[in-house]
Amino acid sequence: MKLLFLILLFLLPTISYSEKSPKDIVREVKHLVQYKEDLIDYYQTPEETLKLGTGDCEDFALLIKKLCEENSISAKIYCLYPRNEIQGHAIVIGQYQSKYWYSSNGWFSYVDDFKSISKNIASEMHWRGDISMVTLDTLEGIKISNK
Repeated sequence: MKLLFLILLFLLPTISYSEKSPKDIVREVKHLVQYKEDLIDYYQTPEETLKLGTGDCEDFALLIKKLCEENSISAKIYCLYPRNEIQGHAIVIGQYQSKYWYSSNGWFSYVDDFKSISKNIASEMHWRGDISMVTLDTLEGIKISNK
């Protein structure tokens, strides 16, 4: 038993652990969670989203951000709004190996800059005109009535 322990102790520093990239994380989330729009906008915890297997944009964003943080990957949640609108779209933006990336509803893309992100989201959401982008630090457990 001592010999096995010494061998493991000697080999442990040479074993490489595969690091998850944000793309890997988003792929896993997309596999586990399906998009489902809320009737009353409730921001689920990441645990609720995994348990239910469904969520909308902010639920995807909260889960992806949490998993990125657990893997030491920089990630923040942003909400984008078209001009004169109060309903927006939550996404995750981060930086990994000197590249910017974002995820929207479980889709992933590397981008050159923030302007590219807002342009891509405007196209995805069929928005025209100026887009505002606001960072959100925490969204968990908030209920918003759509009345």
